[in-house]
Amino acid sequence: MDFLCTNSSGTIHIIELKRPSIKLRTKGIQQISEYVEFIETQFPQTQGHVKGFLISDNMTYEPGAEKVRKGLESVDIYVKSYSDLLAEARRYNDDLYRMYENISNKKNEKVGE
Repeated sequence: MDFLCTNSSGTIHIIELKRPSIKLRTKGIQQISEYVEFIETQFPQTQGHVKGFLISDNMTYEPGAEKVRKGLESVDIYVKSYSDLLAEARRYNDDLYRMYENISNKKNEKVGE
């Protein structure tokens, strides 16, 4: 487990990073599943509030791993690439900037009244 984080709503994010040179195997996908299960077992109040992320840029799966990966999304366990994370971060930043601009414009409109 590389990172154990929480957000403002209390959701726990477990993040496992793999080197880009490492091919994703069922073992790695099982590893993130075990981390999520461990947290939910040790801290029962977290059940349903834990998300697991396995991050790698080598998305070449061994046979069977893709099916396992898709099934885990239903229980909030995701496999993502570093490129996916960068794209999401840019989207979040753009959204935050738009919200800031909207608030700023509304304040300016009130001042002009």
